[in-house]
Amino acid sequence: MTTQIITKAENLTIATQDDLVVATTVLSELNRAKDAIILEKEKVTRPLLDALNAERARWKPQETKLDSLIIKIRGAMTTFQTALIQVQKKEQDKIVAKLEDGKIKPETAIRKLEALDTVDKKVETISGSVSFKTVTRFEVTDLSAVPVEYVVLNEVKVREALKEGKNIPGVRKYEEQVPVNQR
Repeated sequence: MTTQIITKAENLTIATQDDLVVATTVLSELNRAKDAIILEKEKVTRPLLDALNAERARWKPQETKLDSLIIKIRGAMTTFQTALIQVQKKEQDKIVAKLEDGKIKPETAIRKLEALDTVDKKVETISGSVSFKTVTRFEVTDLSAVPVEYVVLNEVKVREALKEGKNIPGVRKYEEQVPVNQR
């Protein structure tokens, strides 16, 4: 039956009211065939999914706790390492500024820069290591100043506003007929 209905559906065109009636029958048959497949599939997969969900629930509290601690420690490490790098950068900038102002000679600047403590990019222990990489982050300080191509439209809010009857500048509301099949 599935092969016959698939062939019918693949060859279906809708150009008349009679074709629409045939399409309704075909759509219903396709949906019933799909429902039957889903029902058979569920007989096998539902017990597996239930067991999987039970195991996930069993381990979730421990995973959640570990995740929160990992986030906490990574955050503390990021804060500490970023502060060290900033201190190092300030010291380097001071030396470079003195050089540019002519207050120190190039040889003195080089010697002072070499004498600065370097910030380790990697920390190693017996149980593991951590390497730091520079990542560029951002925060929006004035949304109205951000060019429009960088602002994402919130489609959910737009739909809600349109349902409430609100008009939104730059948004065209239109309707289309979408089939809903009862089988």
